[in-house]
Amino acid sequence: MGGPAYEPHPLNDATRYKLVLLTSTVLVLAIVLVVPWPDLLGGVSDRPGEQPGSDAGLAAPGAPGGLGGTEPAAGGPVDGTGGRHAGVDGGPTSDDPNRGDDPNRVGHPNRVGDPNPGDEDDPGNEDDFIDHGTLAGSVIDAETAARLFPNLRLAAGHRHRFDPVALVSLIPDKEVVYDWPEHPNGRIVARTNNLGLREDQPTATGKYGPRVLVLGDSHTEGFVDNGESFANVLEERLGVLPDGRRVEVLNAGVGGTAPHAFAAMLRKHLPLRPDLVLAVLFTGNDVFGDLAISDFFTKRGRIKVPVGYQERLRAARDSLDDPPDFWGPAILGNGPNQAYRFKHRPEEVDLAMDAVLASFDDMAAQCGARSIPFAAVILPTKDDVEPHDDRERMDAALALMEMTREEASLNARLAARFAEAMRARGIPCVDPTERMRARDEILYWRKDYHLNVVGHALLADIIRADLGTLLPGN
Repeated sequence: MGGPAYEPHPLNDATRYKLVLLTSTVLVLAIVLVVPWPDLLGGVSDRPGEQPGSDAGLAAPGAPGGLGGTEPAAGGPVDGTGGRHAGVDGGPTSDDPNRGDDPNRVGHPNRVGDPNPGDEDDPGNEDDFIDHGTLAGSVIDAETAARLFPNLRLAAGHRHRFDPVALVSLIPDKEVVYDWPEHPNGRIVARTNNLGLREDQPTATGKYGPRVLVLGDSHTEGFVDNGESFANVLEERLGVLPDGRRVEVLNAGVGGTAPHAFAAMLRKHLPLRPDLVLAVLFTGNDVFGDLAISDFFTKRGRIKVPVGYQERLRAARDSLDDPPDFWGPAILGNGPNQAYRFKHRPEEVDLAMDAVLASFDDMAAQCGARSIPFAAVILPTKDDVEPHDDRERMDAALALMEMTREEASLNARLAARFAEAMRARGIPCVDPTERMRARDEILYWRKDYHLNVVGHALLADIIRADLGTLLPGN
């Protein structure tokens, strides 16, 4: 102020060139040192137990999309543009129909834990495992969610994304087509609407009639076309009210989640002002699924399982992969794996049930604070409904796991325990198990043990019959 203005000393061309060259060199060195090149190039990761496309750290195979599994690629999947999703970190590839559905990667919610072969303290009679209780932190951020929910680790641009409220949600306005020989159309179209719901039509934020919000995992989301899911069949059954308004039943199921995430999804969609909320517990993997999430918060730490635990699972999975277009990991994850885990870790049953009930209490409290009716629905496993179908393959798999049918039926006992707890809380609970067993039709796909089209329609009718006037328009 008042003195001569400062003028920088001009640089000659040679000096400028040297500065630019030096800056570029430093930048390149920084990239080389910081970026995890093996991961970037699809090679072997240097993180223990993580080798994309390998069986390293094999653990309990799970259900595609159920908390117990990731989205498989059935001769695809093919997105709306016809392009196949490239395999990344064990994600789906066009030449490996099981890899995208392989929950054997680090962080899978239905996984028993990650082998730690470098542990010098292992006594030799057990395999040492790292479980979700060893993950750092106390908040499920994007990085932690990717460890807890395997569908977030699939190829970029697949169907799932991290959600800061719901934890995991489906990407809006996306379509994926799965080859599905058992389906009448030979394929399944998984399409999301503007809110990431499994609906063919956009969902308006404003209400034009009563709304039912349905929460659940892949068995709710459905391995069927949107209009064939039990949520959408229920909407069709309820139809139009006398005043001309149509009842909406919104399918907010998301594959690869568990009740803790259902409660988070409810929190996300409360602004839609539902008139009834249904939460569906799949008894084949949701119980252990919530234990995995609970372990992250409680920091329960490492677990131990007997020697040979993983090898038996691998053998059973491989046996269920025959015929080749069947999803062995999905079949194993939709029931036997959870029972197998609890056979070897019986002390975890109470912990897991406590976690599930806490999640349902959370949902009931959210609804109660807003005077929204809340009900639970039990969805049993294929083996608990129609054990006669595909029995030879399942018996062979159970034999490889050294499990009896009685031990595998633990999932049904967990369902009964859950139903009793709901009744004690005064929460309406639909249990369709006996009525499903009484049917002659096959209700689940053999390919992956999810409900088929007939099974979804039957479940919709049972829910309508059991909930009665709790359902708007019923």
